[in-house]
Amino acid sequence: MNQLYFITICRSAFKLGWVFLLTSVLGIAGCETIGKIKVDNPVMGPPPPRLSANDAEQPSEAPTVTSYTDGQTDVQLVTSGRDVLDKVTEESQVVATVNGEPIFAADLLEPYQSGLQRAEQDVRDGKLPAEILEKQKFELMKKGIDGAIERKLLEQGLKKTLKKEQREMIQVFLDQYFEQEVQAMMAKDNIQSKHEFDEHLKKNGFSLASLRRGFESRTMATEYLRAKQGDPPKLTRDELMVYYNEHRDEYTIPERVKWQFLLIEYKKHGGRQGAYAVLNKAAQEIKQGVVFEEVVKKYSDSATRYDGGYWASGDWTTPGSLSDSKVEKALFEMPVGRVSAPFESETDFKMVKVVERQEATLTPFDEVQEEIEKNILKADREKATREVMDELYKNAHIESIFEEAKKIEEEQIDQDNPFANQLLQ
Repeated sequence: MNQLYFITICRSAFKLGWVFLLTSVLGIAGCETIGKIKVDNPVMGPPPPRLSANDAEQPSEAPTVTSYTDGQTDVQLVTSGRDVLDKVTEESQVVATVNGEPIFAADLLEPYQSGLQRAEQDVRDGKLPAEILEKQKFELMKKGIDGAIERKLLEQGLKKTLKKEQREMIQVFLDQYFEQEVQAMMAKDNIQSKHEFDEHLKKNGFSLASLRRGFESRTMATEYLRAKQGDPPKLTRDELMVYYNEHRDEYTIPERVKWQFLLIEYKKHGGRQGAYAVLNKAAQEIKQGVVFEEVVKKYSDSATRYDGGYWASGDWTTPGSLSDSKVEKALFEMPVGRVSAPFESETDFKMVKVVERQEATLTPFDEVQEEIEKNILKADREKATREVMDELYKNAHIESIFEEAKKIEEEQIDQDNPFANQLLQ
C-alpha cells in the first residue's frame, strides 16, 4: 500500500455533496465565509497526519503538549545545540509550531511511510547506513515543511471565523463522512472490522488517526481559501478578447518546415577532396532528375539516409531550432520542392530540400476561448491565494527546527573555515 488511502480520503471530501453539506452547516450557524468554487491552489500538498493518543508512546525526551484548546498550546522545540540535527527525525518530535500549534515529524513523514519502512528494514539488515536514512528523512521533511505550515495557517484562519457551535457541527459532518469513506475502503479491501483495518494501515506506516487528521486539515484549509477567494468572476467576451490580443504570441503557430538533407563527411572519404568528388556525383544525378530521396539513400553519410534523409523523422522544424543559421535561412526562403546549392562546413557538405512549409498562423479565438477563461480564473485564484497566505504569514508566529538546523550548519561552516572571519571583514 502507498499513498492511496491519503489521496482517497482527501479527494472524497468534495464528492457526494460534501461541500454543500459543509456550506449548509456554516450557513445555518450564521457564517458567511464559505464560497462555492472548487479550489485548485499551489499550497495544498500531501495532507499532514498526526499521531493520536493510541499510537506508540512518545519517548521520555519528546516534547509535551500541556494544553490544546482554541489554538493555545505549550510546545517546545528541540533547538539546543547539535541535538536539533539528531532529534529532528524522531517521528514524535515537534519540528515546527504555528501560532503555538505543533507540526510533528510524523506529519511530514507519514506520506512516505511505505518506502521508509522498507529503508528501515534495509538498515536493520545492514544494507543501508542508518545515517543515510536519517538524512533522507530530514530532506523529505525539509521539502514538505512549507506546505504543512501553510495548511496549518489556513486551518487556523477558518477556525478563527467560526463560533464554538459551528466548529462542533463541522466535526459531526467530518466524522460522518470520514466514517463513510472508511467503510467503503474496508469493503473494497474485504476487511471486516475497524481494528483490523487500523492494524492493516499501521503495518504500512499509516493509521486511522492520521487519515482522519489529514482529511480534516485539507478540508478546513480548502474551505478557508474558498471563503477568501469568493465566487469566480463572470468574464465577458470582451475581457476574454483582451487577453487573447495581449497573448497573441501564445496562440500563434510559428512558421515551420519539413525537409530532407544529404550529408557527405570529409573523414569518410579521405578528406575534403574525396568528399567533394562524391558531392559532384550526387549533384549530377539530381540534375539528371533522379529523385532526391534516392540520391540520399545512395550517397549520404547520415544514418537518416535509410529513411530518405528526413530531418527529425519528418517532423516540423521551427525558426531558431537549428544550429546552422545558413541552412535554416535557406529552408525558410527557398521554394518548396527545390534542392539547395551545397553548404560547406569544416567537416562536411550538405544539400537540403524543402518538402513542406506552413506559414505562421493565429489560432482562431473561438478555438481557445475556453482555455483563455481557465487561464484567467487560474491566475485570479493564484493571486488570491498569495494574498491570503501573505496576510496569514504577516500575523503569524512560526518556529521551525529547520531554521535552527540551517543556522547550525552555517556556524559549522564558519568554524571549519579559518578564513571566514577575514572574508567577512
